[in-house]
Amino acid sequence: MKKNLFLIIALMLLISVGNNTLAQWAEYQAPANNISCMAMNEGKILLFAENCYYVAGLPAKPLIWSQMPVPGNGPITAGLIMSDDKVFALRPNGDLWILENTVWSVFFPNISGVSGVKENEFFFYSGNIIFHYANGEVEQAPFFENIKSIAFNNSNIMVFGEDKIYSGPDIHSLQLVQSLNNFVPIEAAMSEEEYVFVGAATGGLAAWHQAQIEQCALFTHVLTRGTLNSVAFSADTAFVGGVIGNKGVLFNTLDMSSLLILPKPILSVRANEAYVAAVSSDKLYLKEKTVETSLSSATSAISQLTLITNPVQNGILRINASREMSAIISDLSGRQMKSLLLKKGLNEINVSGLVAGVYLCEGLKIVIP
Repeated sequence: MKKNLFLIIALMLLISVGNNTLAQWAEYQAPANNISCMAMNEGKILLFAENCYYVAGLPAKPLIWSQMPVPGNGPITAGLIMSDDKVFALRPNGDLWILENTVWSVFFPNISGVSGVKENEFFFYSGNIIFHYANGEVEQAPFFENIKSIAFNNSNIMVFGEDKIYSGPDIHSLQLVQSLNNFVPIEAAMSEEEYVFVGAATGGLAAWHQAQIEQCALFTHVLTRGTLNSVAFSADTAFVGGVIGNKGVLFNTLDMSSLLILPKPILSVRANEAYVAAVSSDKLYLKEKTVETSLSSATSAISQLTLITNPVQNGILRINASREMSAIISDLSGRQMKSLLLKKGLNEINVSGLVAGVYLCEGLKIVIP
């Protein structure tokens, strides 16, 4: 449709021939099977469950977890740790708890959500009020509408409302910069140059928006049915996690060939100077920034197929096989869409019956525009 502002992610996915190398993610069993969110600073990683959080030091191999109780009721919806080791936990009733000098207390009631953390600084919000926490001090300002997410860097704040985006140097100077249509933002993050917000587009499609901060031009990238739950920047690279179909998904937005399909939805993604981490209800995935190989427990062996044209052209998939073999084309949720019987050498497969989108075939991503 001409009026559709969304661009199927297929149109931006260019996969190098034979490039099956993925960033290494070490997989750990979480210390509990009801993890709801996570937090990191430079020396610690925290996994939050309903009545406690688990903390381990970084770097450490293996991770050694200690359990710490958290007061209040219901699953913890957001957790934070400052560089000075103060811990915050948000409960479903809106109580934002703080752990300071080994003592828990309610820091603020009726809080709807929190931003990410930079050193000892973060933002939190309640309806149409924004709060700014920095080094133990809090200031507040009224806002124009209900807030869905906040992102910030050293010089700028971006606030995502129900249908608008605001930006400014501080919470007292926010101005409308863009209307936000057909998108439900869940979480946002900023580097010094770019911002990303993730969530779901109209029709329940997992999606994200990414642009230069000064541009703020809506250009939404859409996957398939699902939701992207979390985003974090590692230097200038945005890492995103969520769910598509009934599977977890984890990738960085600069290299869609990094996309991993995992057993359970990714609930939270966080980063520090040395690591990027993602968590599901019972697994932790941890990546050191300098290491690149494959995730043995979440990816298949190197494919024996080579894509000749990608994206697909005129409904024909041209694929080279190193031997006679069978193969399966599946969607990103793992559902089988087409069975292939391939001869050695070049094969031309009619895929015009498949809807536009991204598919998998023996570890390769196939784009149908």
